Amino acid sequence: MAAPAPAAAPAAAAVAVPGAAGGDVRAAALAMISGLPDAAADRVDVLKAEKKRLAGEKKRIAIEEKKEKQKRRRLMAKAKDLSDQELLSIIANRAQAKAKGKARAKAKR
Repeated sequence: MAAPAPAAAPAAAAVAVPGAAGGDVRAAALAMISGLPDAAADRVDVLKAEKKRLAGEKKRIAIEEKKEKQKRRRLMAKAKDLSDQELLSIIANRAQAKAKGKARAKAKR
């Protein structure tokens, strides 16, 4: 049994498009479409900008976190070399300075 011949593709319907020279309907249609506002593309651009901003913020926060961890590591290394009496003295001085700061803030009111 012989296979049926493939059907011919339907011819494109002729549409009168202003500015379409020589019947290039596709090119004329693309030219018309490219002039229209594209809300989806605009939304994609907004999302890309937001993604870039968030990536920058994430990077800044990661750097800040790393600095704080390094600062804590250095502080703990220094604290290991101090005696218990020196550590208690430091804590007492900090508590005294904090109380002084609160008293100044209350006096300003």
